[in-house]
Amino acid sequence: MGYAIEFYSLDWPRLGSAFGSGNAAILPTLAARRTQLMAGDPGRGTNWAHALEDFIHGRSGPVRRDGSPGPAPRRVTPDEAVAIAFLVRLAGRRIGEVQHSTRGGRAFRNLLERGALTTVLPQLPWTRHILRRPLCGLVSDDYPTWGGLTRRELAQLQQTGRLSPPLALSDPDEASWACDLLLALDDAAQAGQDLVTLYL
Repeated sequence: MGYAIEFYSLDWPRLGSAFGSGNAAILPTLAARRTQLMAGDPGRGTNWAHALEDFIHGRSGPVRRDGSPGPAPRRVTPDEAVAIAFLVRLAGRRIGEVQHSTRGGRAFRNLLERGALTTVLPQLPWTRHILRRPLCGLVSDDYPTWGGLTRRELAQLQQTGRLSPPLALSDPDEASWACDLLLALDDAAQAGQDLVTLYL
């Protein structure tokens, strides 16, 4: 079994606008693309459709419709987490993916949180945001989790020139992960929108 970070070009306010919108067309649209959207099962929740319906009709509690993290994020249920993953997949444009094995999970997370990648992207909070960052005032404690960067943060990273070329790392797994991450971040910056990541 393995895990992956999926990268989606998606404006945070657009994502947030779905919550409480009353847009009943979202569920049929999602159902029609369910096979595609369920590729790489995004989580353990079994009643995600009910959770998504509650989100759409504003019955799920506080949500920041501007898409921002907010000062006090609310922890979601497993069903809500899966619903959000499906919503991101539905609304976003997928621009990349970085995979790792179950055994390589700790090394992969260390690469982002306090490893070699931080020498290229020294803004440590930003690299952590790729793994985990509240969106719409919501955060998940278990898979799937999400994160992302604003278009301004992506533009600043791109202007530093640090998104290319890839790192020269001795560990082949770290080298592959770093290359894929930097390429995905560069693609996200060129798209000119915000970035949403799913870790699942």
